[in-house]
Amino acid sequence: MPPDLLPVSTLLNRLLQRSHWIRGYRVVLDEDVAECFRVPVGDLRRAVALHKNRFPPQAMIRLTPTECQGLNHQPSKFLPYGFTEEGILLVASILKTPQAVKVSIDVIRELFNFNSN
Repeated sequence: MPPDLLPVSTLLNRLLQRSHWIRGYRVVLDEDVAECFRVPVGDLRRAVALHKNRFPPQAMIRLTPTECQGLNHQPSKFLPYGFTEEGILLVASILKTPQAVKVSIDVIRELFNFNSN
């Protein structure tokens, strides 16, 4: 593993520490997901918009202005997305950064290990 890529467990722990409960879902804001996958938040949002059909309702929500205020989050021009665990993995599958590719590969390896036991 290249030294600058995080192990998936470390990455997921970082995201868990940044998570919030919104509408009954534990979500991580798009800017935190973008930082962990080492992509500008605008690029992440564009990729999600291009592949919106891959994201079922339980994987991603768009925060409201009231929800942003409750988190003391000052959105820029756009309201942020909140991604569940499922959504974070789906984001990894559409991004092309080395960290996102590593997450996708590691999750697939774990699934094959799970099924072979």
